[in-house]
Amino acid sequence: MSLKIKNETIKKTTECKTNFSCFNQKTRACCEVEQNVGGTVLFVKYTPEKNCNYMVSFGSNYTCNCPTRKEIFNRYKI
Repeated sequence: MSLKIKNETIKKTTECKTNFSCFNQKTRACCEVEQNVGGTVLFVKYTPEKNCNYMVSFGSNYTCNCPTRKEIFNRYKI
């Protein structure tokens, strides 16, 4: 499935150092969402091999602050 993301969202994603791998149809290297809070806060499963500028430690959990990842989840539930 090809994902469509707003250009304004991609422009807001200025800290991506994985070349938008979560958006790539072949790799689809998204962090797994464990919990969604109102579409604005995504708690994600921590994986050490993912070195993402948008993954933030929150106590014993991790959140994703990536605008592109949030839109992917909110639109496609993946």
